[in-house]
Amino acid sequence: MLMASEGHRHYPLREVKALRRSAELLIPLGPYLDDWGAIVAKSSVLSDDERAEVLSQLLQGCKKIPGQTGYFRAIAGMAEALGGKFSRLVDSLPKSSRALMKDRNVVQHLGISQGSFEGSMAKKIRAELG
Repeated sequence: MLMASEGHRHYPLREVKALRRSAELLIPLGPYLDDWGAIVAKSSVLSDDERAEVLSQLLQGCKKIPGQTGYFRAIAGMAEALGGKFSRLVDSLPKSSRALMKDRNVVQHLGISQGSFEGSMAKKIRAELG
């Protein structure tokens, strides 16, 4: 069965109080979090420090939750929305989180476009449904 491994409670992101500031920042069910990552990247209610905190917690979630893809997709959405500014956001992260950005799984997922990811998920869903 295809279920989002990160679940609906998003424990790694609970520490980020800034995500409670606006309904636009409510985290949807995964794993389709590209658009949410873009919202976080561009939201006027978040400071750059708060965006960095979200990114750091997403990276920690990638490390802690085996088999999840939603947090990778949220990071990809942030990277896509910020373009060249994403590297500045990464540079502002704590050293441990910057190191996680170099993890092969993170790098691999950042290389997959939203369309390609969603297409592969649609294919898996069709296969599950028979």
